[in-house]
Amino acid sequence: MRKRTLAVLVLGLVAMATTACTPREIRLWREWHANDPEAAMEFAMNLPPAPAAPEPAAYSSASSNGRCVGYEGLLAQYSPGWDVGRMSAIMYRESRCNPGVSNSCCHGLLQMHEMHVGWLDAVNSVSDYYNPELNIRAAAQLWRSSGYGAWSTS
Repeated sequence: MRKRTLAVLVLGLVAMATTACTPREIRLWREWHANDPEAAMEFAMNLPPAPAAPEPAAYSSASSNGRCVGYEGLLAQYSPGWDVGRMSAIMYRESRCNPGVSNSCCHGLLQMHEMHVGWLDAVNSVSDYYNPELNIRAAAQLWRSSGYGAWSTS
């Protein structure tokens, strides 16, 4: 009986974890399960599935008027509040819309510095900077802490 109760509890927790419950909601569910396991499991088994992660925006290296217009969809998708047109112009200035560009220390579309690998959640190695989506996600995290100043736009 104890094995079955543990299995049921684990199934309920997995169901809630996939629907992005908060730690408080999980704690409350555990308490509810301890007091009324059948009702708690009925609830857990009927939760809607977690929303699917959004598909990345289509992109290309197209440019126009000093902007990387082909990446503006990704810039908009991962925007932490930046002006997409301004970041598109910064991208053009930094890489001419070439995700494979590199200099001695900076890499990819937005010329992300090597020293940020490990600090930025989006990248695990310098090679991640050459992936347009990861480069833009890393830039969004950097922008949250430094704003446009990270690209010396003065």
